[in-house]
Amino acid sequence: MSSKTGFLWVSLILVAVLYAMSLSLPFSDDSSVNQHENEETNSDWIRSDDQPTEYSSLFYPVRILLYRLLDGSTRWVVMLFSAVATFLSIQGMYKLGRNLSCELAGWLSAFALFVTPLFIIHAMRPMQDTAVVAAVIWSLYLYTRKNYLWATILCVLATVFGDQAVLLASAYLLAELFQTGVRKPRRLLLFLSPVLIFVATGFFNLSENGHFFFWAYAIENSGLEGNWLIDRAGSLGSHLIAGDFRWFPITVALAGMIRGTGRDRDRRSLPFILILTLPALLFPPDRIAFLVFVTTILAVYLIQNRLVLGRLTTVFIVLPVSSVLFHVFISPVGQYPTLFDLRCMMPVYPLIILGSIIMLFKYFSRRTAFIIGLISVVSTAAANR
Repeated sequence: MSSKTGFLWVSLILVAVLYAMSLSLPFSDDSSVNQHENEETNSDWIRSDDQPTEYSSLFYPVRILLYRLLDGSTRWVVMLFSAVATFLSIQGMYKLGRNLSCELAGWLSAFALFVTPLFIIHAMRPMQDTAVVAAVIWSLYLYTRKNYLWATILCVLATVFGDQAVLLASAYLLAELFQTGVRKPRRLLLFLSPVLIFVATGFFNLSENGHFFFWAYAIENSGLEGNWLIDRAGSLGSHLIAGDFRWFPITVALAGMIRGTGRDRDRRSLPFILILTLPALLFPPDRIAFLVFVTTILAVYLIQNRLVLGRLTTVFIVLPVSSVLFHVFISPVGQYPTLFDLRCMMPVYPLIILGSIIMLFKYFSRRTAFIIGLISVVSTAAANR
């Protein structure tokens, strides 16, 4: 049995077990999910009432269409869509890790995503969260294969499932501008095309409720405290970088990056590993100070070595940064100013996980990288307690 076939069977078994276990659990207590649960397939295609919602207007017609196609009257069918999306997410992570590094990196990347607490919690919810993650992962995979057309098509699909996925298209656009400027206008227009989703949604809303943008995204908010900017930036940014023990492979990978070269490179990396992990060991890593520390180390290294960022590296940097900034500054106009909905960070998890594991295998020996990666996966799994 080949490694690809072996991973296929392993991922199928994992998703099947999780699916079977989820059938005996209650649905999420999300009111927008449970409200009129038994009448979901008879709901309007667009919410035209004045009930605020955390989802975009296009979320509802897509969700209802899926429910109707899958006959959402039965529980096991409702959860089937999420199960398929979860399986595709794991498979995509394996292929990305394998394509960008090696076979072991593919296995570790896939398992690291699967055991991430927030991902596994939402894996079987009858929502579109895992579909966004799957579409982002496969779009990235096609992007690495230089299949820009299908990468953009999947980016459009991800944007239909979740508005924040349009930030992936912006990352593609900026990466192209950095590399080729405006010498390839067709490709630039291609990467701009996911924005048309918002135009289509606007006209859809206009025909239903008279608003181009759903009003809940533009209400005046008075619930923000004076330090909301630092609090949200620290909570979202440090969760993305340090949450669920992600700080460990990231800091070790950075240590490997700045260590010396030579046959004893793993041994010489130990002091750097201890220095970089010290702030996380002495203080909780889920704070903005740790985020600034890691970012500074990376920036200094890139500047000192005069490294020019490639397309993929640019995407891996731009998407996490833009996602955090977007969800930080949307607070003044959002309807839930104090809600730290970390679920919005799920589409960025694959880039953080892949980036750290790829760096491990690049800057350490395969054996050392595998051991560190395995410790990271086990630590992340332990965070589910």
